[in-house]
Amino acid sequence: MNDIGTISLASSDMVESIYNMTLLAFDNYLRYTIYQSPRSIKYLRDIIAQGAERTGHYIFVLIKENNIIGYYHALNLGSEFFLNYIVVTEMVRGLGLGKKLLDHCEATARMLSCTTLSLDVFESNATAHQWYCRVGYKRRSASSVAILAMNQEVQGPFKLKFLPQSLDLAYHEEAERGFSKLECVYGPGKITVGLIADHVCKLLSFEGIGIEDAIIAINSQFWKTRDVLIVSSLEVPARWVVLDSETIIRLSKSL
Repeated sequence: MNDIGTISLASSDMVESIYNMTLLAFDNYLRYTIYQSPRSIKYLRDIIAQGAERTGHYIFVLIKENNIIGYYHALNLGSEFFLNYIVVTEMVRGLGLGKKLLDHCEATARMLSCTTLSLDVFESNATAHQWYCRVGYKRRSASSVAILAMNQEVQGPFKLKFLPQSLDLAYHEEAERGFSKLECVYGPGKITVGLIADHVCKLLSFEGIGIEDAIIAINSQFWKTRDVLIVSSLEVPARWVVLDSETIIRLSKSL
C-alpha cells in the first residue's frame, strides 16, 4: 500500500461507513437529498451489489490501514460523468487526498469515454467552490432550491389524482429505502412528487401548470402528514414560508 492508501470499487459491506461519512461531511446539504433517512443505506447497498456497469453508479473508496478514509460517488451519463459526492474524513483533510480521489474520478470518466466531468456545489460552500475552480472546473450555470413549510390549508381549483395502489407502493418503497416517487395528475398538468424520510415532499417535475399550482397541489394532499416541500425554482410565490434556500452552482471540466 502506498502513502495515500488504495482506491478501489466499494463493496456492499462498506455502505454504512460511506453513509456515516456522508452525514458528517455534508450536514445542511443532505436536507435537500434522499439521504435524510438511514434507510437509504439499502438503496446504496443495492446499487453497489448490482455493479457499476449495470447501474452507471461508480462508488470508489480510499482505504488506508484497513480504514475507509474517503470515497467518491459518480454517475455515468454517457458523454458526461456526474460527481454526486466526494469526501475524505476530517482527520486526513489538508493532505491532498481529496485531490487524489478527484484525479481518480477524472481518470475513471476518461476510461468510460466521457468527455466532461460535472458537479454541483452550493454557492454558500465557498471553500469547496474555490477548490474546484483552482483545479480547473468552470461555472456553467446556476439554479435555486428552497425548503418550504407545508402548513397551509390552501385549496386549488383541482384535486391531485393518482391511482390508490400507486400511493401505497410509493409509501412501501419509502419505508424500504427512505425515498420514492409518485406520478400524479393535477387538472391539465402532470406532477412527479418525491417522498423522503416520512416527512418530506420534493417537487421533482411538473408540466402543463405553473409552479404555484404545483406547490398548492402537493400541499393540499400532504400538508397534514408532511412537514416540508423542496422545490427547485428561482421564484417562490410570496404566500409560502421559506425555511431555507440555496443557490446551486453547476461546475464542469472538459476531459
